[in-house]
Amino acid sequence: EALAVLVHPSKRSSVLKLVAQKEEEKVLRGYALYRVNPVTNENALVGYSDLNGEFVVKPDSVSPLHVYVIKNGEALLAKLPILPGSAPVITAPVSDDDLRLQAEGLLLGIQEEIIDQIIMREIAIARIEARLEKGGAEAKEEARKILNEIRNMKSNDDFIRELQTKKARFITAEPAQQARINQMFDKTISAEYSEMINDEDKNEIVMLSFDGKAYDKAKAAEAEATITNSNVTETPVVTPLVETTPVQTTVVDNLDNVTVRQESVSLVNGSGLREFSVIVGSFSLPANAQGLQNKLKAAGYDAQIVKNNERNLYRVVASTFNNKADAVRSRDQFRSQYPDAWLLYNK
Repeated sequence: EALAVLVHPSKRSSVLKLVAQKEEEKVLRGYALYRVNPVTNENALVGYSDLNGEFVVKPDSVSPLHVYVIKNGEALLAKLPILPGSAPVITAPVSDDDLRLQAEGLLLGIQEEIIDQIIMREIAIARIEARLEKGGAEAKEEARKILNEIRNMKSNDDFIRELQTKKARFITAEPAQQARINQMFDKTISAEYSEMINDEDKNEIVMLSFDGKAYDKAKAAEAEATITNSNVTETPVVTPLVETTPVQTTVVDNLDNVTVRQESVSLVNGSGLREFSVIVGSFSLPANAQGLQNKLKAAGYDAQIVKNNERNLYRVVASTFNNKADAVRSRDQFRSQYPDAWLLYNK
């Protein structure tokens, strides 16, 4: 068994080609390469694999042997020793992390939706309680309408079914990557849904109160008021204004009934947003957002990163338009690879 190979340093360059371990015909685009300093052992970003999964390794005076760390977002995937000039093309099989990064962006979006729904339910519950406290037939009817709004929101089971359906799409031949993906989905179901379960319980309490003693109290007060005022001549009254549902950040207009989410975001990396943008991933770590941005750029797209400072999330913009119809068409095209792509209108 050979433990070492003697080679002579070359002045020629080599092309390092990154391919998937289990599918070597698949090239890995937009993966970050960090050069390891042989003296300090520190890593410095030197570039990204291109559309063909390639990166040119040039000889230099630092060391004849180069050592590269390969990353996708924050995930460390490989550490490769490369001798420039030893071969025209050096093919390196690396763990395919694309699916895990895509799953992370999808799950963060679902977690956002869960949090939004919890907040909207809390607001609706407070509105119901205020109506019940007020009493009267009109207040009762208003409370019942708000309760129907709650019942029409996604339930625990709805979210779990959605997660399980989406999880079935994320299947890879690499056991390590599959384990990471499964762990992310399972953590979202078990951890994030605990809040939704508690919220469901609270809703049930409100429903019982609505149908039970709170309603009885309101009816008793109404009956007492009727007896007290039975001999009083009825006079016209002005009907009070009906409270409207608070405006949410997501709005729908009449262009193919397409939903557009309004947010205030700031540009982190890119050429600038137009009115309507296609979002294909959201991340809490900027490095992961940059990983997806690099993949899109390697594929020829003018991908950008924006930040929602209110939620401390980095969103990856695949395309941006002044015309909504063009944005909708672009979103539909991206959904073949990013099924949960959505439209952002920058406030």
